[in-house]
Amino acid sequence: MKGNEYDWDKELKPDMKYYRGWHLIALIILMLANIYLEIKWLFFS
Repeated sequence: MKGNEYDWDKELKPDMKYYRGWHLIALIILMLANIYLEIKWLFFS
C-alpha cells in the first residue's frame, strides 16, 4: 500500500506544480473580481 501510494504521489507531482500555478492565478482573479464588485456596489447603489 505504502509503495503504491508513493508511486501515485510521484506521478502526480509534475501536474500538481502546474495546477498550483493556475489555482493561484484563479484565486487572485476571484479576489480582484470580488473587490471590484464590492466597490461598484458601494459607489453605485
